Amino acid sequence: MDVGCGVKQGSDGFTYYTLSHASGSQVVVTDYGAHILSWRDTRGVERLFLSEKAVFARGKPIRGGIPLVFPQFGKGELPSHGFARISTWNFVGSVIEQSGAITATFSLEWRGGADSMWRHACELKLEVCLSHELTITMKVKNQGDTPFSFFSALHTYYRVSEVSKVGVEGLSGCDYLDFLKGHARAREERALVRCDAATDRVYVGSPDTLALDESDTRVVIEKGGLADTVVWNPWLEGAQTISDLSQEEYSRFICVESGNVVHPVLLRQGEEHVSRQTLRAELKRPT
Repeated sequence: MDVGCGVKQGSDGFTYYTLSHASGSQVVVTDYGAHILSWRDTRGVERLFLSEKAVFARGKPIRGGIPLVFPQFGKGELPSHGFARISTWNFVGSVIEQSGAITATFSLEWRGGADSMWRHACELKLEVCLSHELTITMKVKNQGDTPFSFFSALHTYYRVSEVSKVGVEGLSGCDYLDFLKGHARAREERALVRCDAATDRVYVGSPDTLALDESDTRVVIEKGGLADTVVWNPWLEGAQTISDLSQEEYSRFICVESGNVVHPVLLRQGEEHVSRQTLRAELKRPT
């Protein structure tokens, strides 16, 4: 396997960047939405889910991978989850670090203005750093002359063999808002959070280290600058209402999203907010 960054033009008009590391890990990113479509760990195992019905067309979000949520979470005045995931980003370049890690940087300049769907001027940067683990760094800089607030998230779809058999570690004792019950607030008591029905919960002020536990593997999730964690799966009844998701596909993924989705981040003129998520797949030791 060639180490470095490969570039390919797609027939859909998107450009695809493949980062390959000496450890055997690999990541595919497209300039549309700076969207990470694939992450294979050091054993070559695909860790991200991408719907077989995903739409690759401008103006449409891509179902799966790691969509970027900014500056709106969910529905509102802007397109659902904001404009970052349906905008074409600029590929700044790639570099092989002294450590051997490969970093690719993407940027999006949003000019704002009274006629824009979002009037605030800002610059977004996404740094994708691949080694034996995957680190995603998102930077938001206020380039306007007035403060603004935003929500953000890394809407990560994890590929699993059967969603009911995986669990999220580290959320026990956290308060959560249940979006399927009118945002009712409750406390999580389970050591492993599992989805055995439609699930849409925001864990408020969640720990910065979590893990996705499945059979012989744990995917460790470390975050910084991202206060909350969303756990989502639509289950069969929800999948039936999602046009770019096959009905049976609900059982093959779980979304564990690191984000700022409860309280907005305030940025004053010239300020920058940095958030980060690191993913690492580990084989579980025999007991």
